[in-house]
Amino acid sequence: EQNISDAQILSQLAVLNADFRRTNTDQINTPSHFASIAGDAGIEFCIASTDPEGNLTNGITRTQTTVSSFSVNNNNIKRPDKGGVTAWDRDQYLNIWVGNLSDDILGWATFPGENTSTQYDGVVLHYQTVGAAPFNTNHWQYNKGRTATHEIGHWLGLQHIWGTGNASCSD
Repeated sequence: EQNISDAQILSQLAVLNADFRRTNTDQINTPSHFASIAGDAGIEFCIASTDPEGNLTNGITRTQTTVSSFSVNNNNIKRPDKGGVTAWDRDQYLNIWVGNLSDDILGWATFPGENTSTQYDGVVLHYQTVGAAPFNTNHWQYNKGRTATHEIGHWLGLQHIWGTGNASCSD
């Protein structure tokens, strides 16, 4: 169930592009106090067509692991010696790891300058949050692909609107 389909991954790209270009169908729900400043960020996401060695790829790598879940308290999902996989060059790619995350975490991201190691730069998502229906068939409130939008916002440098005093997204 964690080995999500290419179609589900591509549906995530569609959500990201709609959100960051502000062509999403629910843009009409923008709160009135943000409506005058909401706009197209001019950012478009695409799947990689070449890997770091210059080989043609569909941009999706799959890693079989014996690890049952990954924690926000470490970067094991990004470490081959801990059941994960190494990042591609962060200056050329946005790395997104997808897996089963523990502790009711939907995802996390590195902030710009947060970690100087390219090995850990990118976004991590719980597999059940990737993409939108009908490709994401998980029946819960986080099946719309918006976790990736949120976490990529962090990766681009956006903080939570309540500041950085609490590392939680639940307050």
